[in-house]
Amino acid sequence: MKSPFKFLDPYEFEDRDAFFGRAAETKELYNLVTKNRLTFVYGPSGTGKTSLVQCGLANRFGGVDWLPVFVRRGENINEALRREIA
Repeated sequence: MKSPFKFLDPYEFEDRDAFFGRAAETKELYNLVTKNRLTFVYGPSGTGKTSLVQCGLANRFGGVDWLPVFVRRGENINEALRREIA
């Protein structure tokens, strides 16, 4: 049996069958994303932000178009955002 735990690696869309325990957060994030043109997900490193977006949220969209942009803050968040959307 393959372990569902990825330790420090984030869950991705392909891991959706093993992703569990974040249903309430996924629903709340989905509601925010569908009501707002721009949604930021931020928090301390290792809290599951990437997994929540790449696996939980992505799974809620099905075939609908959406554009997640992953920005690592670094020293200057504005420069990091410009670099990612370029």
